[in-house]
Amino acid sequence: MKLLKKIFPRSLYARFLLIIILPTVLVQLVAVYIFYDRHWSSMSRNMTASLVGEISMVVNLLEESSKDARNDFLLNVMSHMNLAIEYEENKQLPQIKMVEEDEYALLIIELAKHIKKEFVVDYDQNIKEILVYIQMGKDVLTISTSQKRLANPTTYIFILWMTGSAVLLMIVAILFLRGQIRSIINLTEAAEKFGKGQDTPTFKPSGAKEVRLASIAFIEMKERIKRLLTRRTQMLAGVSHDLRTPLTRMKLQLAMMDQENPATIEMQADVVEMEHMLEGYLDFVRGESKEPTQNIILKDFIGDILRKYSKDQGRVEANIAEDISVHIKPHAFKRAINNLISNGLRYSSFVCISAYRYDNEKLIYIFIDDNGPGIAEEERKKVFQPFYRLEKSRNTETGGIGLGLSIARDIVHRHGGEITLDEATMGGLRVIITLPL
Repeated sequence: MKLLKKIFPRSLYARFLLIIILPTVLVQLVAVYIFYDRHWSSMSRNMTASLVGEISMVVNLLEESSKDARNDFLLNVMSHMNLAIEYEENKQLPQIKMVEEDEYALLIIELAKHIKKEFVVDYDQNIKEILVYIQMGKDVLTISTSQKRLANPTTYIFILWMTGSAVLLMIVAILFLRGQIRSIINLTEAAEKFGKGQDTPTFKPSGAKEVRLASIAFIEMKERIKRLLTRRTQMLAGVSHDLRTPLTRMKLQLAMMDQENPATIEMQADVVEMEHMLEGYLDFVRGESKEPTQNIILKDFIGDILRKYSKDQGRVEANIAEDISVHIKPHAFKRAINNLISNGLRYSSFVCISAYRYDNEKLIYIFIDDNGPGIAEEERKKVFQPFYRLEKSRNTETGGIGLGLSIARDIVHRHGGEITLDEATMGGLRVIITLPL
């Protein structure tokens, strides 16, 4: 089964062709074999037996006829049979090599059974005739006949007809399957674009009934997901906006209270933390915007981002090839990269961004490495959860609010990519982003 899986084609188009072509070819081979083994062999034996019977009759009657009646007999035979006969006196059989082709082997065997005389069989390529030389005492009887007496031309016509019909059937099947597979490819492309956050307004259900049903289900699913995201965005935006008013009032009230009171200081810290959380909510909401996708040169894009960190000169470095371009939503993806760089600078003294594209893969790899303490392997999945913080203090300046990696992951996923964490070569944390081309 493992060997069959390796040999069996992986694409649906190739499998459909194999399902259609393989039985057709097998049926044709079986039919040709049966025809050759039964019909062709039977026809050859019958035609050979008929020719040998005529030759044997001529030889027997010629032995019984007198010398004077010999010429009349031969003329009578040639006029009624499809044989050319020549009788030469005082002559020996020609010294020729007996034909060894399979199609004449049966003729030689049958002649040996019915004619108890020496003979040789030859084939003249020029006139396409079979020559049979028979030793009649001191004389030689030469009988020639057309090769068609032993070969049935309809056999080749039958084989050509079967082969031609099979080829015609395969061409029709290929053209038909291309049309059917195209609708599946369109559905796949639409799903892939939607997974990358790109809209597919021109996609319409087409193809067979089952493919149309799958396409309709995809369109309905896409609309449900859009509605869900819109409601979530509106809810978060509304909550974030509504909370700003009471927070502002709380800040005014705290400003009028005793600034040296420990309770006041603690409440002010709570208000600051809530403001940071609201900013995180709004950043998350802005990630749901309907920004169009653009083809961006990655080196220039990262270069523009790093200008923001000019004050951190020497702490941030980029190493990106010139020829890498990606289809992304620039503002959203910039927010994700900024979050990752900020996280790296918060916990380390150096951050390096690199990007590569491998020829054998249709993926772009973006690495963001730092020389910080890194993240324990058991914590690497948890840090992507909203509001999860490794730093357990309530200080948002040192630990953030726990939305940076969540927002980055959400943005990368909406581009059809993946984001994972690993250990950097310089000892800190490595963030790996993979984006499809």
